[in-house]
Amino acid sequence: MALWAILAAPLLMSADLNVIEPKIRDILLNKEVIAVNQDPLGKQGWRTKVDQNIETWVKPITPVKDGEYSYAIAFVSHRVDGAPFEVTAPLAQLGLKNQAGYLVTDLFNKNTKASVYKADSLINVRIPPHGVKFYKFSAAV
Repeated sequence: MALWAILAAPLLMSADLNVIEPKIRDILLNKEVIAVNQDPLGKQGWRTKVDQNIETWVKPITPVKDGEYSYAIAFVSHRVDGAPFEVTAPLAQLGLKNQAGYLVTDLFNKNTKASVYKADSLINVRIPPHGVKFYKFSAAV
């Protein structure tokens, strides 16, 4: 679902959402993830990095504040080693350079980090094997 949202692709489902497993239904009906896919900017995201079988995907989204985009970022693991893998990266390395910083929301767990992350801040993510972490970085003013 994270890659679907980043790529702004159409989603075709042939399953009856009334009878599928609740956990799967919750993923398919996640309003925040759907909003990334259908963002009014209409921009498609791109893969910015592959390192140690972890892909990083970035998509510019709204809101845009003082000319600075917000972003959706997905970390996708293709690892098979059986343990979560830790990724640490400066936001500027991901292309996030807003000097006012960003408010961060985990789009699958719907948790918003209380502090503002600046361009020189580090994001630290633990990704399970074959798992995904998906975040919205909302531009602050």
